[in-house]
Amino acid sequence: MKESLAEDERNALLQLCLAEYQALTTRCSYWIVLQIGLLPVVPVYLVLAVTVWQSGVIIREVVLWTTLAGLQLIALLWAQTMIEQFAIVKYIECYLRRILETVVDGDLFWGYEPYLVMHRPVKSIYGGLSVPFLIVVVLAVTLICRLKEFSRWDFCGVVVNLMLLVIVCWSTYTAGKLQREWSKSDKMLAQKLDEMAPRTNS
Repeated sequence: MKESLAEDERNALLQLCLAEYQALTTRCSYWIVLQIGLLPVVPVYLVLAVTVWQSGVIIREVVLWTTLAGLQLIALLWAQTMIEQFAIVKYIECYLRRILETVVDGDLFWGYEPYLVMHRPVKSIYGGLSVPFLIVVVLAVTLICRLKEFSRWDFCGVVVNLMLLVIVCWSTYTAGKLQREWSKSDKMLAQKLDEMAPRTNS
């Protein structure tokens, strides 16, 4: 009776872990949809900015720096969706996996993220740094172009955009930190999976 109860508890815990896993992956899918939904916002936003620029209704320096600030807000939202996704993956890989390992007496499951630790097609550092790097380039070019006619509006625009840049960089760093943490946790499993994988001729 005691062994049967232990088995029932094991099965119940297994079902709870799988249900939580499904709920988390569904939430992650929603974040991905939101993230992809930000992409068409950029060209629409730029078209509106050009229209306002050409109309001359608002001071052009204000339009210019506000447009750049708006693009950085979109980048910040993008980074935030990455943080939310990576937080979910970290929880699954570093916490939920450990609970499930005690139930199934092994770790050979949910192998995709450990696989990516060793075989990610594009190094994550490149993707993480690309957005802040692009922002720095755009801001630098804009500032250089505005030096001859630099005004107080330009000064305010530079200050606001630099503040947003710091926030974007911090958010990008946070996302990268989460990824590094679960990658470190999965490294041993990734090596084990590589050893088990069939050898292929290159």
